[in-house]
Amino acid sequence: MVEFCINILHIGKDGYKMGVVLGIAGIIFIVFLAVIIVRTLRFKPEPIIPANPDKIELDEQKIVADMVDMIRCKTVSHPDDDLVDWEEYRKFHALLAERFPVIHEKCQLEKIGRTGLLYYLKGKSSEKPSVCMSHYDVVPVEEGGWVKPAFEGIVEDGCIWGRGTLDTKGTLCGVMEALEKMLK
Repeated sequence: MVEFCINILHIGKDGYKMGVVLGIAGIIFIVFLAVIIVRTLRFKPEPIIPANPDKIELDEQKIVADMVDMIRCKTVSHPDDDLVDWEEYRKFHALLAERFPVIHEKCQLEKIGRTGLLYYLKGKSSEKPSVCMSHYDVVPVEEGGWVKPAFEGIVEDGCIWGRGTLDTKGTLCGVMEALEKMLK
């Protein structure tokens, strides 16, 4: 038993170096843990601003019709420009102008490349700018694997079926509908 204790105490040069490395790593870990604990204890979330209690009136039929017509535009992107149906993109741009006339009247529209659209609305101040972003192109897909046709925009049981409903023509439609209503 005594020999074993003596051997443990006699670490040697390599063991000493390893002990120093482990000691430094332990100190770094303890400091890291202390920083996390202190920051957690000091964290105070910003107060939640209550929502406006006024009921917002929405034209649900218009919103659904706008979304369905967006889905019906086959804005399929492809790495090879020769495989892109540019007419579908022009059709989509015309649809936006038709369905959201106030946005097109009050916002500055800048076209970026062949498909990019940037709507700029000058605010009262530049102190708290906002950006709403989305895309409206979809990737190529084998339509035979779909439960419902990909570009028909079928409305069934309260759901809209089609390419882009979740990624992200739905987001674009929501942003455009909200901005149009706000500007009116």
